[in-house]
Amino acid sequence: MPNNIQAEILSSIADRLRRIGFRKRQMRNFVCDLEKGCTGFVGLNVAHHLGGVLEINPVVGVRIDLLEDKLSELTGRDTKKLATPTLSRNIGYWSSDYKYRTYIFSNESDINVEADRLVGELLAIGVPAIRPFCDTNKIYSEIANPQFFNVEKRKYYEPVLIAMLGSRDKGLSEFLCARRGWVSPTIGCKTVSNK
Repeated sequence: MPNNIQAEILSSIADRLRRIGFRKRQMRNFVCDLEKGCTGFVGLNVAHHLGGVLEINPVVGVRIDLLEDKLSELTGRDTKKLATPTLSRNIGYWSSDYKYRTYIFSNESDINVEADRLVGELLAIGVPAIRPFCDTNKIYSEIANPQFFNVEKRKYYEPVLIAMLGSRDKGLSEFLCARRGWVSPTIGCKTVSNK
């Protein structure tokens, strides 16, 4: 598929996303405000196939700003620039049929029809599915779910989530922070100095 047609397709999708409240962050990533401190995320992954076919795999997720900011502080990674989602997955896995979903654009495709379909499904399936995850209790309830948190990611998120949710699990939070090499004198973990 020629670059100008790919650009037209992505521009068509971006225009539709802007109309429903998303703003472009970087490359093919878009965000919208769901609630104070909670950001919706859409990433448009692109694959090129023989015969001029462009496949788009939309990833939909949510970012809890306070959680990501705390992790950024502890790990030294700047997640604000990237708008890193706290959890995300292909739009099809948010749907009731729970199937991987892509959108195919070929030279014969009507770009407007396909872009409308993609963004319409993001609005009908993706946004309502991620909205409950603006609640840190909901995020914590999924901490052991490998669809969202693999073992490595869970090591980072679990202690910070426990600390954010209050002192009822303060001992566990401090234990988990210490396992990561962090110190948790109160409710927040602090990075351990190597000096």
